[in-house]
Amino acid sequence: MWATNRYCTIERIRKIMKKIEPTSDTPLAEEHTPRICGTVLHDIITEEGWEMFNKVPEINFRKLKQLIMKKSAKMYKDILS
Repeated sequence: MWATNRYCTIERIRKIMKKIEPTSDTPLAEEHTPRICGTVLHDIITEEGWEMFNKVPEINFRKLKQLIMKKSAKMYKDILS
């Protein structure tokens, strides 16, 4: 939960939205939620993985994925509305 709260931020989601929006044929909407959430997860693991490994003694990646996907989906929908 610590990693989710620390790294899954509105700024990160907006960064991913700005990255994906030019490659999309349509304006970003709710149907893009899985792509946004998956990219947020990938971004957190690749950019913050080393810090997570050093700070958290044991990481359950399945639980981490569930928490990040759930939180990023909610935050993305909040940004859209």
